[in-house]
Amino acid sequence: DERIVVDGLDTFPVSGVVVAPFDTPLVPVFVPLSGSGGWVAAEPRGHGNFDAGGMRRGRYLVALVPADDRDRDTPSALLPAIDIDGFSGRGLELHWPTSSIRGRVVLASDTSTEALRVIAYPTVPDAPSPARTLVTSAELALESGAALDPDGRFRIPHLADGTTVVELRRDGVVLARRTLELAGVLDVGDWTIE
Repeated sequence: DERIVVDGLDTFPVSGVVVAPFDTPLVPVFVPLSGSGGWVAAEPRGHGNFDAGGMRRGRYLVALVPADDRDRDTPSALLPAIDIDGFSGRGLELHWPTSSIRGRVVLASDTSTEALRVIAYPTVPDAPSPARTLVTSAELALESGAALDPDGRFRIPHLADGTTVVELRRDGVVLARRTLELAGVLDVGDWTIE
C-alpha cells in the first residue's frame, strides 16, 4: 500500500507517476471504498506523470485507465486500495500490474460456456460504495473479464499481487466466487462449478 500523510488537512494535492511497459499514457482514477463520494480522475501531465488535484482523506481503489477515454485498445487495470491521509512531500508511484490468473472452469452440467466470464479484482468491502459498484458492474466484466474457450480455459492478465476475488459471472450474475492470494502467475487448475 502507498500512504501519504498530512496532519490537519481535509484535502490536499495528489500527484505522481504511472510506470507502465507501453507508451500509451495512463492515468489513475481513485474510487472511494466507503461512503458515496465521487471518483477522482487524474489529469495527465506527460511522461507518465499525473495530477489528481485536491483529494479528500480516505481509502481508494485505483483504476489505471488510458488517458484518452476513446482508446479501446489499451487495457485498464485495478490496483489494490491505497490510503490517502496526508502528504509527505513525494508523489505516488503506481506500477502497471504484471500478475495473472489462469485455469479451467469445469461445469457439472452440460451448460454452454458462451456467456460466461471470469473476472478478478482486489478485495473491497461488501458495504455499498463507489468501489463496490465498480467491481460488481457488468461493464467491468465485459471489459476486463475473460471469456472461456470451448474447453472452459481462461486467462486474466494485468492483475496486482495481493488478495484477489475471482468470480464466474453470466450476464452480471455471480455463479461462483473464490478469494485467492496472487503473486506472479497463478494457475488455479480446474475450478469445478456444481
